[in-house]
Amino acid sequence: LIFEKINGYKDGSFFTPGFITMYMCREAIRKAVIQKFNEEKQWNCKDMTQLYNKIEDTDEANKIVNSLKICDPAVGSGHFLVSALNEIIAIKNDLRILNDRQGRRLKEYDVEVENDELIVTDEDGVIFEYNPRSRESQRIQEALFHEKQTIIENCLFGVDINPNSVKICRLRLWIELLKNAYYKNENELETLPNIDINIKCGNSLVSRFSIDANLGKALKKSKWTIDSYRLAVSTYRNARSREEKREMERLMTDIKNDFRSEIASNDPKLARLHKIKGQLFTLTNQVALFEQTKKEKSEWNKKVEKLTHEINKLETEIEEIKNNKIYENAFEWRFEFPEVLNEEGDFVGFDVVIGNPPWSSKEQLIQSDYVLEKYGVNIKNLNIFAIFLVIGNHILHSKGYFNMLIPEVFSRNEAYLSQRKLIVESFKIISISNWGQFPDVASNTISLHYSKAFESDNSFIYNNFEDSPSKINEIKQSNLLKTKTVVFSGDINNNILDIISKLEKHPKLSSVCKIKRGIELGQSTNLIKCDNCQKHSELSTKYYTNRKSTTCKHCGSTIIPEDAFSISQPQPNEIYKTKIYSGRLISKYDCSEPLWIRTDLLDIDYKLDIFENENLFVKRISSNPIGTIIKQRALAFNTIYSLYNCTVNKKVVLAIINSTLTEFYYKNVFTLGSTLTTQVTISGLSDVPFPKVIDYIQNERIIKFVDKIFESKNQNPSADTTTLESEIDQLVYELYGLTEEEIGIVEGSVR
Repeated sequence: LIFEKINGYKDGSFFTPGFITMYMCREAIRKAVIQKFNEEKQWNCKDMTQLYNKIEDTDEANKIVNSLKICDPAVGSGHFLVSALNEIIAIKNDLRILNDRQGRRLKEYDVEVENDELIVTDEDGVIFEYNPRSRESQRIQEALFHEKQTIIENCLFGVDINPNSVKICRLRLWIELLKNAYYKNENELETLPNIDINIKCGNSLVSRFSIDANLGKALKKSKWTIDSYRLAVSTYRNARSREEKREMERLMTDIKNDFRSEIASNDPKLARLHKIKGQLFTLTNQVALFEQTKKEKSEWNKKVEKLTHEINKLETEIEEIKNNKIYENAFEWRFEFPEVLNEEGDFVGFDVVIGNPPWSSKEQLIQSDYVLEKYGVNIKNLNIFAIFLVIGNHILHSKGYFNMLIPEVFSRNEAYLSQRKLIVESFKIISISNWGQFPDVASNTISLHYSKAFESDNSFIYNNFEDSPSKINEIKQSNLLKTKTVVFSGDINNNILDIISKLEKHPKLSSVCKIKRGIELGQSTNLIKCDNCQKHSELSTKYYTNRKSTTCKHCGSTIIPEDAFSISQPQPNEIYKTKIYSGRLISKYDCSEPLWIRTDLLDIDYKLDIFENENLFVKRISSNPIGTIIKQRALAFNTIYSLYNCTVNKKVVLAIINSTLTEFYYKNVFTLGSTLTTQVTISGLSDVPFPKVIDYIQNERIIKFVDKIFESKNQNPSADTTTLESEIDQLVYELYGLTEEEIGIVEGSVR
């Protein structure tokens, strides 16, 4: 049903946030509900229809649905939790277990989520509106209010580091309740409950205590139990006054502090410190019957020194942990949500982890080794959303469902390869959806939906909503591992993955040539002498085509250099006598007139080895590799890659780079979104598959066609060479052993 309405939710070229959150919640929560019933009742239901046909006891079914635990670890304004709230009520309606306060079913009514809003209609399709004078209307309003209250109190949990976001999220949930507030009598509305306890402020990425920390000893020594903690939480929710609420807050704080103290005392570092201190005490206070020999005294001193060193080291580490700024707003999952602890105090996790985590690479946390030390995942210096994936996996129930909105860069960037492999090898992927590019967002957006219940022969749905009409492919999860880069975005399907796997059996382009980026002009500087103080200051020589002044860093005077020119217009002269190309001048098998550079102003000697008398240049700012050959000595800016020291004829290398097959490979493995400003990277270009063997005849035929293209372009730069390029494509397909069917898939994908 959701796909029938898909185009109606598109706002311009992208989907509305309301539709995306609604879709993601629907996907994850419905599967989690089916899983809950299967686990509780030992059923084997595959979908909601089968579940509906199995349910007999509506009260029991409501308890099972109400036991669902859903968490957004970066809750923000609470959009996902509101969507989850509405979706659970819609699920109850679909299962026909939505009851009023007397336990009677609301069978005459239909509940749907439309554009992220809960819509209730009667048998005639009339939208429900509350009328306190109507007994039936009062019944429906009360039922919806208490259903929402129950779900908010029992099922929805959120954390955010920003206290203002937490306040907004709580307010949004209150507003959802207010929508169904009802009159107890003529003048008095039903009191709104305390629903704020499940939305908490803290850094959900950092915890002093691991979620699997043992609470057993703490429970034995403490006067509190998990049940007493749960009771305190329940009492807080039903508190009728501020005093009672504050008393419960103090009680919950005392309980958590007792648990923390007990767990902290069992810290392995602390236990080892006590043990070593005991060893040192015994060693230094034992009474010897005989005086020690010189050798024994030396060995004794070494032992004392070693133990003292270990004690100092452990004390320093423990103190650093206590004072580490990273723990400033640490969120202790172990204590904050007793609802996801079992009777023994073990953390069992959430049934659904969902949300849209922040995308930032500037967080201090990312610069630390915290995630590597805590979770064994090396994502240092990467975007913070990747850490939310790690945390999400750890707080997820063993049979839970994960669905998050993340940038598409995760699905292709080499830096996230280890995380992609972990997901493919350890989790059951349900679906991956590409939503295209949102306004003011620098990346395409995907939602990643998977379960911890891994299946080796699993197939999942890939939705490319960026295209119109939307493409929906079923993909074998095992096929993702056939490619070295484990790609899951773009136009992927089983056939494309098979071709990528076939191409990657060949060597890489880097095996036949070296690749370097052109000259970084912005890094070159000149020392300019100040006429006022006679001292020198630095002046950058980046792209100056007219005079440039600078300020003396010593006396503050303005310095105007005699000649700050480094690059001229396309015209040589006595000073500007070396050709230099930028990426915008390069096109397929062709180039525009070069610029001319004054090399005596630039410190570029270290780069000159990459420029030859015949240069193979590939432009950097492009969705796929495009290159040409400059048949004379010339330099290149950093918007160009120079391929040099080639062990294969450069014309053959160029033909493969410019081929449709390379465009296909690059598009499906590296390019991130057709609407984005993309660039070819050195690692991506280096990884382009290059044929294992090119025999003499194939080599000569390719060179002949490349020469014909250059000849045509020299005579007329706008000459149509598509026929010649097509001939080269066919030769390239032969080099990689592609079948007619595979060639059709390649060319269809590129088109």
